Amino acid sequence: MDVNIFKSLLNDFRYIVLPGKCSTDSPYINLYNKAYLYWKIFWTEVFADKVFVPADNFLRQDFIPVILHKDKIVAIHLYTIFTIFSLSVRDHSYFDVYPASFFQNLEKNHVKTVMSIEYLTANPAWRKSIIGISLAEVMIGASLKYLDYLNMKAAIASTRNDRKVKQMCYNFGFDCFQAGLLFHGYEIVLVVGYRGKVTPHPNNEIEKIISYFWNNKIDGIGQFRN
Repeated sequence: MDVNIFKSLLNDFRYIVLPGKCSTDSPYINLYNKAYLYWKIFWTEVFADKVFVPADNFLRQDFIPVILHKDKIVAIHLYTIFTIFSLSVRDHSYFDVYPASFFQNLEKNHVKTVMSIEYLTANPAWRKSIIGISLAEVMIGASLKYLDYLNMKAAIASTRNDRKVKQMCYNFGFDCFQAGLLFHGYEIVLVVGYRGKVTPHPNNEIEKIISYFWNNKIDGIGQFRN
């Protein structure tokens, strides 16, 4: 599919921001459950027997943006806000692989809170080789909109070295903090996207789609104003 054909279909897509915990009276509870099951199955298959994928990692999130094409899940991303000066945060299981120097570097850059971007989930039926554009990169670019909106200084992520996610992050101006770390047998790279240093994607078509989704987002939390 040519990227221009994909762009012509954008009206059939929805970008919905869900909470990590969804109340039973929320109009989005069915989508929330659908997104959770898709996420659980997707990552259980990715990690096979190497890593247990607990529901806690879904429940602790602050924001869960989901892209739908009609009623089909196309992409999911998970974001948690952490206050790095909290000692309990530093002992959080998410940071098990992060060295003390990582926090020291954030402090040196006057960063008090960070937003983790995790579990980048893209439906294989919508790969770049099929639609002509990377929706994974669209999701990463959209994550940076939250930094501006929430007035936060940095986004952080741990990316597997055998995937292309670290390069996707670099395309937006993320810094590599440390490479060569091991997590459950996978080599990972820790990256940081400082709000003052991140840049638009070099592909203008990706930037247009990021802006389209962000400007037309559906707020399932009640926290965002366009």
